[in-house]
Amino acid sequence: MASLEELREQIDGIDNDLVEKLSKRAELVLEVKKAKRKDNIDVYSPARERQILDRVLDISKDGPFPSGPLERIFVNIISATRSLIGDLHISYLGPESSLAYEASVQQFGEAVTHSPATNIQDVFSDVEKGDANFGIVPTRISSTGVVDETFDLLMQSNLNIIAELEVTERLALFSHSGGLGDISRVYSDAHSFIRAS
Repeated sequence: MASLEELREQIDGIDNDLVEKLSKRAELVLEVKKAKRKDNIDVYSPARERQILDRVLDISKDGPFPSGPLERIFVNIISATRSLIGDLHISYLGPESSLAYEASVQQFGEAVTHSPATNIQDVFSDVEKGDANFGIVPTRISSTGVVDETFDLLMQSNLNIIAELEVTERLALFSHSGGLGDISRVYSDAHSFIRAS
């Protein structure tokens, strides 16, 4: 059996290989940039990115690495290398902690410009005016159902839906002591109580 030091050396070697491979991937993406410019092809290709993610998840399905974190890693690898081709600006229904922000990061990764908008109309406006490449808005909320405003604006706009994501809400219950038995009263907004029930 290998010693801890030997195992760490092997991990360091793998990390070195990963960095080298990521650099090689970035070099290839710069070649893709030239080809896309020559043929006037958009920077963002959701179908191609989904194809990459599905392929990675498929080849890793029998391995020990958890699929959720692996997908998030590759979303950010794609996002980082995509940024070498050109910057994407994403408008989303804010604030930064919102589910729309989570959807934006899930779809586009962290190497894009995420800009919060105060309402759904502003997200549509940002994309229509060209201030943003893409917009993220809710179409359905678990506590209230279909978001009529989004569909009303879609009917009035020339914008098209290119992807749909399901983002799960996560609620946290916390106390000073950390013990459930010490909780006597819970404070929250009405929607959170509905979602938690």
